[in-house]
Amino acid sequence: MNRNKHLTYLPFLLLALFSIGGAVALASNSLTIIVVDSTKIDTTVASIVVENTLELNDEATILLGQLSDTTKCRKYRIEKREIVISSTRGQLTDTGWENMGEDSLNCKEDLPADVQNCTSTTIPGASLGDEDETITTCVYYRYSCIENCGECKASDVIETFSVALPGWTPLKQAAELAAESMPMISKFSINVVGKVSKITGEKCCLNDKSQPPVTYEKWTGAVSASISLTLNIPGWHWSFERVWQGLFQIKAVVKLGPTVTISPSGTVSVTGTKYSTCKADCACCVTTSYTATIGLKVAFGGEVEASIQLYFWPHTQFRAGAYANSSLSSSLGSSGTYNWDECPKPGFSGKVSYGALKGNAQFGVKFKGYDISYSWEWTLLPGGSVPF
Repeated sequence: MNRNKHLTYLPFLLLALFSIGGAVALASNSLTIIVVDSTKIDTTVASIVVENTLELNDEATILLGQLSDTTKCRKYRIEKREIVISSTRGQLTDTGWENMGEDSLNCKEDLPADVQNCTSTTIPGASLGDEDETITTCVYYRYSCIENCGECKASDVIETFSVALPGWTPLKQAAELAAESMPMISKFSINVVGKVSKITGEKCCLNDKSQPPVTYEKWTGAVSASISLTLNIPGWHWSFERVWQGLFQIKAVVKLGPTVTISPSGTVSVTGTKYSTCKADCACCVTTSYTATIGLKVAFGGEVEASIQLYFWPHTQFRAGAYANSSLSSSLGSSGTYNWDECPKPGFSGKVSYGALKGNAQFGVKFKGYDISYSWEWTLLPGGSVPF
């Protein structure tokens, strides 16, 4: 009678064991069973697993779950483990804990509770009298905190990626030589340079310093090109040579002619920072800008060179010269800036600029290696700009 009474309480004792959680050591094979809250475990499946653990070898371990970690966490690791057990052959496989990646929380959420899921399949015996085999597969997920909430800490690791235009020196020289071989071109030069860089890193820019750092991309770069072309418009070229009474010889060369110099140039640049979270305290703004200018200079110059050689003094030659030139120069250009949508003042703005019209005059004398010159410069019209 007393024996039946004790058997009546046995299911309640087992239920209490699963409710409080803990570790149950089975002395026969030094086997460890860790149990979580009974509401998360199918008691039917659990009873099957516990019933058959006595037949497993010494290295077998069945993990039924863990107590959940309630620590406030910013970033946690996800791990998975799968165990397959046979009621007749013991443990078949155990993958061990496999890293399934990482995830993040907003520091107001609890760390996810560990999860376990067990399923069983019964295989009838092959012949009469053979014991049925039950295959139980248990899959477990556990979550461990790898970065607690608290003061934001940004990584010191910075990645830089940059691209620079090549020098193109042989191509540049070939183009300049080809241009200057033309009769009307007296001087030609071209120059192209450029570099663009992107820096990637982390920054604690949110006002709530308990939040994780945000990633950012910082862009800087510019590409510039310039050309200078001087056209020699055909002018006058006059020279003479005269011998007077066999005493001296005079040679003179007079050159007159206008030149036009055109010098266009332009630059396109980008600068700004873009965050993974664009807010007032992590302001995102990327700006693209350009400038384009064309300069024009018209010059008119003249040069006189003369040499006198005395016949009675053959090794002596007197050289003298004079030159004068004047020019007008000005420029016309445009510049603009485009702020992308995240900028405080998005949109496009620009202006057209015109340079001052300036005049220049110069006069000089050359004699015995000396060069004495005078120059004047004045502004005919002031420069300005018109926004758009």
